[in-house]
Amino acid sequence: MKTKLLLLIPLLALGLGCGSPGGGTGPAASALRPVQVKGVWVHPETELPYSGDFDNTVGGIRMQMQIKDGRPHGRMQRWYASSQQLHQSLNYVNGLPDGVQTSWYPNGQKMMQAEFRRGQLRQGKSWHPDGSEASSVADGNGTWIKFDSMGRK
Repeated sequence: MKTKLLLLIPLLALGLGCGSPGGGTGPAASALRPVQVKGVWVHPETELPYSGDFDNTVGGIRMQMQIKDGRPHGRMQRWYASSQQLHQSLNYVNGLPDGVQTSWYPNGQKMMQAEFRRGQLRQGKSWHPDGSEASSVADGNGTWIKFDSMGRK
């Protein structure tokens, strides 16, 4: 069975960083930040598609990414709340996952590693919190089991 999967969780997670201008913490705390409107990142004053760096912390969760013409483009990283532990690292091209994505449990154990091409899962593995393999996909075929940070399917 061909697995064609858009990576929904990281796209939804992008909404965590869309706080109001002037809110949050981090290097850009006092700068105007783009906001997400109907899935497109826009400048909060002009409402035109935003291009540039995004670095914001909301509720202790820090997210860094690059945005081009209102879409994620380049490396996106997200950390666990109030922690130096990286939760997720992935690459986007024109708003679609493209390249290697890696996610970790809060204890540092790898949760999943996958390779995407233009938003489609090509290959990858996921692991249970104890480190045992949970699922794998090769050449776009296989079963993909995803877990949240607590190890729930």
